[in-house]
Amino acid sequence: MKNPDPVGGSFGSLHYLSSEKKGVSKKTKGKVITLSDLSEEQAQIFKTILSWALDEETSLPNLVTMAGFAGTGKTTLISALGHALSKKGLSIAYCAFTGKAANVLRHKLADVMIEGEFSHDYCGTIHRMLYTPIVHEKSQKITGWKKQKELSYDLIVVDEASMVNEETVKDLKSYGIKILAVGDHGQLPPVNGSFNLMQRPMFRLETIHRQAEGSPIIALSAHIRKYGSLPRSWLNQEMFAKDLSSSVKIMQATQLDGLLQSEY
Repeated sequence: MKNPDPVGGSFGSLHYLSSEKKGVSKKTKGKVITLSDLSEEQAQIFKTILSWALDEETSLPNLVTMAGFAGTGKTTLISALGHALSKKGLSIAYCAFTGKAANVLRHKLADVMIEGEFSHDYCGTIHRMLYTPIVHEKSQKITGWKKQKELSYDLIVVDEASMVNEETVKDLKSYGIKILAVGDHGQLPPVNGSFNLMQRPMFRLETIHRQAEGSPIIALSAHIRKYGSLPRSWLNQEMFAKDLSSSVKIMQATQLDGLLQSEY
């Protein structure tokens, strides 16, 4: 199957798969996120998606999209949802299109986990979850990919979903498992087509929260997204050095926000 994984590594050997990990860390670095930690906006969306995941809400389709700009608490909501579903005994696959995005998600989730929770869940790239390599018997080189016959998860959470192309979405949907696609509705579609899963999200997080408000990068992104230009006064500040300011001038607001999402 022609669907190369965007994770770095060699396409020609099994070493290519060595950077992936099944499951996520059990150690707790921070506070476990629950419903009581969510804002009113987050809590309302959380309750609806939780009911949908538990088959209590039947009006929503199998693929649900939730969007928000940087700092609106998408990962916070995902963490609370994972904690609630884990207590119900549900198994979740957390995945992203690229290895970098999957690794960022893994570390964010590890900050809000408790001992033993999520230990049987998957956290990695979509590609590794969906496809297995076809290996040449003699050379041990990977000659192609085949789609997994089935997946044993109750829910698939796709982070940075605006990166995912149409073919991959079709493969994800083919298993009949509920999918929560999370991303930024301000990002550009995948480079190989006009398809954008997050173009019209069903749920939106709009409020930038206190812990993100102090970030000058998120503040800059929000300003450009709202007004379409860089604030003149900020160009004189040391934090916007020559390289950054010159880069911003040639970027559209959606492109900048996409860049910031990958780093924050």
